[in-house]
Parts: sequence; C-alpha cells; structure tokens
Amino acid sequence: MKTILKQTQIFLVLVPHRDTRIELQKYSSVLFNKITTEAYNFPCVAPLMELSQALNSDELKLYAKNLRKAAGNDKIIAAKAAFAGFPGCRNNLALYGPNLEIGAAQDTFGSKTKIKELFPKPVVGVCLMSEQKIDSLPEPPELAFRAAAIANMYWKPLQEGGYKWKIDKLFWLPHRNKSY
Repeated sequence: MKTILKQTQIFLVLVPHRDTRIELQKYSSVLFNKITTEAYNFPCVAPLMELSQALNSDELKLYAKNLRKAAGNDKIIAAKAAFAGFPGCRNNLALYGPNLEIGAAQDTFGSKTKIKELFPKPVVGVCLMSEQKIDSLPEPPELAFRAAAIANMYWKPLQEGGYKWKIDKLFWLPHRNKSY
C-alpha cells in the first residue's frame, strides 16, 4: 500500500462533461505511447486556482454561475496543447493538455479570501510530464463543450512517487439560456 504524505493541496477545477472526458482519456492513451520523459496520469480536469481551503456549496454555486457568465454562455473551446505549471509537482513536472479558452477574468470568482493562486492559463490535464517539444507529440482532439462543472480537488504526492487525488461533489455550470 502506498503511503501518502500529510500535505494536501486543494484546487478548484473545471470538470468537462463525461463525453468530453472520454475523448480526453483516449488522447491520453495515445499520448502515453509517444512520451519520452517521466510522466504521470492526471484527471481530465482543468485546475483554475489553488485554494487555502475548500470552497463550500454556496461559493461553488456562485463560482459556477460566474464562470458561465464569463464564458459568454457559449461553448468552452479546447485549443492547441500547452504546458502549464502545477504546484506540488516534483522533478519540474508540468501539466500538459489542451489549453482552454474560457474568457474568465480574474474578478470572475468574487471573494478571494480562499484563493492562494489563480492560474492564468487553464489547461485540461491529460498528464503531468517533463516539458518536451510539443510538436513531437500527437495533437489533442478538437473539443468544444457547454456542459461542465466545477469542484474542489484534493491533491497529494505519494512518498514512493506518483500522486493521489480526489474530486469532490460536482457543481454544474448553469444552463446557457438560464437567466441570471
């Protein structure tokens, strides 16, 4: 059994609908056959910020509503693949996956009392790996989705290597035609 380190980090993540995550998991499988560096699985979610403590239900509902507004009630587009820094990774690993075009401004999230760090470039994590030439990797599928949720994600590095995570209850972004 793997031993978990005591330090847990908490992140607010955007969770695409299951149909989109299935496409991302297929891409992850293809990608792992091409990666030439150290790499680890990552849940198919986009970290938006690191938190000092988990958001409660009311905060998550408000953030979901504000994120839908910031997205302009349109589809969220997953653009070309990119690397993004991810706190808590060892060996200079970076998050790799499709870059999201959300259109969210920093004030989208209201109260900043629990926000430790807001990530300026949201990337849907397909894996954690050492940076290598992106053009040597297969392109991610073109994705556009409206259905998504946000949730608290708990993240722990394991002493023996690797990582463990848990994604809490999902709070779905309101329907795009719902009035605010």
